[in-house]
Amino acid sequence: MGSTAAHHDEWDSNWETIVKGLIKTDLVTGKKYKLLLDDIPMATWSGPQFPNATTLNSTEFDDIYEHCGRDGCLFELESDPTEHVDLA
Repeated sequence: MGSTAAHHDEWDSNWETIVKGLIKTDLVTGKKYKLLLDDIPMATWSGPQFPNATTLNSTEFDDIYEHCGRDGCLFELESDPTEHVDLA
């Protein structure tokens, strides 16, 4: 697996690769779960009008974070692919 440490991430100025999430498949049900930890930058749902590929200014999203903390945010991806329902 490659590292993004050598590339500049405009939403993270410390130039480090930090993993804040995990996707795991439940071996019994086959469902995929996504666990996010800490503060997740640019956590917003896009719409058909805004924001989308025509949005010119990404700085509008600099202060948008999902605050999952140490307990985390948990999503079941099959029934909730847009990650609106936090099961944690």
